[in-house]
Amino acid sequence: MPVKRRQICLETFPKQLNILDCTLINKAEGHYETKVFRKDAITNVLIKPLSCHDGTIIYGVFKGFLHRARKICSEQYLKEEIEFITAIFVENGYERNKLEAIINNSGNHRDGISETFHFHLFQVSTSS
Repeated sequence: MPVKRRQICLETFPKQLNILDCTLINKAEGHYETKVFRKDAITNVLIKPLSCHDGTIIYGVFKGFLHRARKICSEQYLKEEIEFITAIFVENGYERNKLEAIINNSGNHRDGISETFHFHLFQVSTSS
């Protein structure tokens, strides 16, 4: 019989729980909010824009970060996360105007993604 392993996650003050790359915030008002979680060891080093990778791959990484932010972040944390991601890419040599064009062209397509994510995250965190 396989052994079941369980990870213990401790809630911190102010009622936050970090699960994978998500911070779950208990508002104690009957709902949760979420934002992207990063470990303290983050280095902010990415693929450099002048590397030998194809341009679609290089900017695809940015699009992936953007998609993750839109999928995980509650509305009040989304703008801050997008600004953080953009700043990291600019710090690594990317052109801000190209990044902003990607943000604007992709729109703000949330389409209930965050709510679905919250439901699944709650199911995972409370299941036995």
